[in-house]
Amino acid sequence: MPGNVVKKKEIQARNRNYLSVKFSSHPFWRKILLLKSGRRNNMVVYGIILAAGEGRRAGGNKLSRMIDGKPMLYRVLDATCCSTLAGVIMVTGHERAFGEQAAAKYGIPAVFNSGYSEGMSSSLKLGIKSLPEEAEAFAILLGDMPYIKSGIIDSLIDFYHKCGFGIVVPVYKGRRGHPPIISVKYKGEILEVSGDMGARQVINNHPEDTSYLEIDDSGIIEDVDYLCQFKPYEYK
Repeated sequence: MPGNVVKKKEIQARNRNYLSVKFSSHPFWRKILLLKSGRRNNMVVYGIILAAGEGRRAGGNKLSRMIDGKPMLYRVLDATCCSTLAGVIMVTGHERAFGEQAAAKYGIPAVFNSGYSEGMSSSLKLGIKSLPEEAEAFAILLGDMPYIKSGIIDSLIDFYHKCGFGIVVPVYKGRRGHPPIISVKYKGEILEVSGDMGARQVINNHPEDTSYLEIDDSGIIEDVDYLCQFKPYEYK
């Protein structure tokens, strides 16, 4: 989904509660942002981390490759587990052993997708099926997007609580990014998606129920797909 373009006027026209967030990772500004948001913990939002792919364009096994001295998947887990998500589920696949070890380290459940080669949607479906009954919405996070900060996730949850829409999508300079937050009312529709479409098709099908939140942080669109994106000393 990163890379899909949305015009700013379209974002503003769709939003009853349009909000642009200049994100800062500094604890003081995070606190101010949370205070201004008027947080209402009235929706149970879970996170689903999709970490099942083969990473062939990056030479394989990319989730365990290092980003600034830490396995890439650990960076995703840091942000996710430090956020205000009610819970997190990780879907593993090609790097099953590493993924399950990482999940155990962070104290979250992991489910294995034996059909990971069928595309991202197969992992998303398994993650959705593994959600607890209390979940009212879910955020979709990718194991190869290590630059998303916990505060960004929190901002999206806050906005989801307030905007009244069933789908919330972060946007950076007109480009849609991750993690989208989606109501469980769309579970059945997502279970019908095939290939690598993930939730993109469902989001595109429901513009009337989709709200966008501008985030001033390129981390929401930066995925790591190629070996050249790693520092040489981190993949030798």
